[in-house]
Amino acid sequence: MIKLFFYRNDKRKNKILKVKKIILLDIFMIKSMFDGKKFKDRYYGNFFNKNKEIFFLPIFFNNSLNKSNLSSLKERANYILHSDFLTLKDFFLILISFLKINFIKEKKVFFGRHNIKKLISNELSEKRYSHALLNAITTFYFFKQLKKKKINLHAGIDWFENQIVDKSFNYCISKFFPKIKLKGYMGINADLNVNNFLIPSILEKKLNLCPKEIYLINNHNKKFFRDIYKPSKIKVAPAFRNQEIFKYLKFQKNKSNKFRVLVIFTASYLDSIYIINDINSLSDDLKRKVTFIFRFHNYSNTSELIKKIHNSVNYVTANSKSIYQFIIKAECILCRPGTSYYEAKIFQKPLILTRRIYGILPVNKKKLIKDGFCFDKSEIEKRLQFLIKKKLNKSAKKKLAGIYFNTISADKTKNFLK
Repeated sequence: MIKLFFYRNDKRKNKILKVKKIILLDIFMIKSMFDGKKFKDRYYGNFFNKNKEIFFLPIFFNNSLNKSNLSSLKERANYILHSDFLTLKDFFLILISFLKINFIKEKKVFFGRHNIKKLISNELSEKRYSHALLNAITTFYFFKQLKKKKINLHAGIDWFENQIVDKSFNYCISKFFPKIKLKGYMGINADLNVNNFLIPSILEKKLNLCPKEIYLINNHNKKFFRDIYKPSKIKVAPAFRNQEIFKYLKFQKNKSNKFRVLVIFTASYLDSIYIINDINSLSDDLKRKVTFIFRFHNYSNTSELIKKIHNSVNYVTANSKSIYQFIIKAECILCRPGTSYYEAKIFQKPLILTRRIYGILPVNKKKLIKDGFCFDKSEIEKRLQFLIKKKLNKSAKKKLAGIYFNTISADKTKNFLK
């Protein structure tokens, strides 16, 4: 928050105020997007850089906000910081609102006939000092100022994962700019049978906490949103961040005597520790047969996680190159049921699917079990032993890629932005 205050810029504010039609995209910023002093958009794949109408509204994570990174961002894209429009009074009110959370006294809260007060209290306790909550409050005062300045906002596009920051973005646009287009773009392709927290509830829709229309990157996931949106409000847009996969479909795997397992981690530190502990606990016999390729999330503190890996584990890290290069090399993929799950299926790689820490089990478990879902570390051991012995057949990949990741074209992009 202090950094945002000092990086305020009137030139950026005056520039956007002169634009006659503005499309505002919220986007996360992390350190790895600025490697090599050049900004690389890991969300929209640099497809919207320097479009005169499009302005990024960045949310900075893991200390990625600095002068050098802002300069790199400016070279590739238009952007506006929350603080560019905030007054000193706004900063004071944001701080007061943030601190008020500590004084909320929870009353009895019932879900059906169950009193869930303890769950609510625990949620408040864990989130009261979170970066996401501070950003959500800041977003409210930012859009309030945009309304006062009569900015020419044509549309808001939310990178939609149904998180706190998404709810704030959508609520604020609905409140201060109720007549403009508000789109949610789910650029991730998670298995929604498992990750159903990504699907907004009817109550969230009623309270304007989700977009007015949702854009998915394939037709496959439309069915999950039919209880929330009318069919006309569920649309498909290009899978901007996944277009690279089509380039790698023709690549052939190098021959190797090693059995290589690509392990794809999530952004959660606790979840990553959970996966590492499962691998550490595998039998010595199995660990001698396997080379693990660890693909840590760009948001992760990789050096800290590596310290948790036992010496008995034979591994290499793989964060410098495209993930598809390592998918091709691997004999199987160990991951959560997210985008990586579909990428592995496209390349016809056998899977070891594991449950995200604290994640719920899907209602329909049969499909996931068939795809290699493992409930605990003992099942991971059995699955790996089985795959080492088994010879796998190959089949066409291009059709699957087209099913899971919508291709890009000028018309598809235009329809998404209009």
